[in-house]
Amino acid sequence: MNVYSENKISLVKQVGKGEFGEVWLGSVTQNNFKNIQRVAIKKLNNNIINNNELFEEAILLSELNHANLVKLYGICLDENRIKYLILEYMNMGDLLKYLRTKPKVY
Repeated sequence: MNVYSENKISLVKQVGKGEFGEVWLGSVTQNNFKNIQRVAIKKLNNNIINNNELFEEAILLSELNHANLVKLYGICLDENRIKYLILEYMNMGDLLKYLRTKPKVY
């Protein structure tokens, strides 16, 4: 799993907010100065209790690769706590909003 330093992350625009934090449109600069365009950056709340479980889940999610799953590119740490999750950007918004606004087909 990739671990990015905070100075490689650029937050551009807040696109959502949920129970665990805010979601931002942003970019991450790689070591070779190539940008991953249009990533989603989940900025986690400070009050997440079990960081170890979150870290284990992040490792598992980073290993999954399927067309129907959002890709976890990596994380950003702040004093051994996960501060950001770097995810594939979904240009149609979050899944719940998409499912609620999509016309029902019977």
